[in-house]
Amino acid sequence: MIPQSLHIARNGERIGKVAVDEIANLVKAGLLNPTDDYWETGMTDWKPLSDRAELRALGDSPDAWRREARGAMADAAGILARGTAKLAETARTLASRGNEVPPSAARKLLADYLPRIKELAAAQLETKPFLSAPAALVNDELMERTFSAVFDQLPAAVERFIPEELFLDFCLERRQELLQRDPATAPAPGLSSPGRMRLSHMRLLVTDFEKAFHFYQDTLGLGVRFKQEGIYAEFDTGAAMVAILLRDMMAEAINEISPHDQASPLHRGVVILSVEDVDATHVTLRERGVEFLMPPTSQHAWGVRTAHLVDPEGNLIEINTPLHARSAR
Repeated sequence: MIPQSLHIARNGERIGKVAVDEIANLVKAGLLNPTDDYWETGMTDWKPLSDRAELRALGDSPDAWRREARGAMADAAGILARGTAKLAETARTLASRGNEVPPSAARKLLADYLPRIKELAAAQLETKPFLSAPAALVNDELMERTFSAVFDQLPAAVERFIPEELFLDFCLERRQELLQRDPATAPAPGLSSPGRMRLSHMRLLVTDFEKAFHFYQDTLGLGVRFKQEGIYAEFDTGAAMVAILLRDMMAEAINEISPHDQASPLHRGVVILSVEDVDATHVTLRERGVEFLMPPTSQHAWGVRTAHLVDPEGNLIEINTPLHARSAR
């Protein structure tokens, strides 16, 4: 059975069809206004949502919609006249359309909803202030994950009403505005700390994996902590672990096309540094002038999110964060 729905319009412009049982939730969330107009089959004219029983049933709620509704009722004639002629012409067409909101209408709703989106984005900045840094704002993957987290904080009714992909596109276009810090609360200018780095292990890059594996296991007598046949192995050396990785696999991770070039950093080992948040560290180091071979990238096969750089001598450094320790959504 198809849920009963209403046609909604704002300022004479059609929004789309909304399920009746979502109306009150969307008004409470602030995405719809009690001053918006509705129409359904059998009606001769558009009326303000504030006339709906669903809204009256909310009682003496202190929500903003109640204040708007009082003003709307005081000027009901003006509201009904607003755009009525234009809306009436399309009433029969609306009745035959599906329960969808055109992207252009959804964007207009989000534009009106922008103050609430800014509040949620500000909450992200409270825990991750690095998001307002220029290096973070140009990182599309980081921005998309940030606004995905914002989307997850929206009221459930809004999530059901606005497609996530459209919401992300809307926010990505306005990333500067949404993630701009209040000058009154922004930290003083200067370089921020990249945070604590802990030596995780030393990764040695090898061309003949089996030969190297038997050397460390059989000749040196190191215990094997983990082995992925023919590609990767970890050896127990106490506090600081030693690992070997097939050189070609490391080349793929940093988009290196000549893994056997003697001038390549892949001719050396890799220092692995563990950090709390690889994206935050990446932004901070970029602000300090560090150039990265590869920006933060989720290496699902490895179980970590990594970024790669080289020191002044060309030694390869990887900073990483376990994927399970991060919350992308």
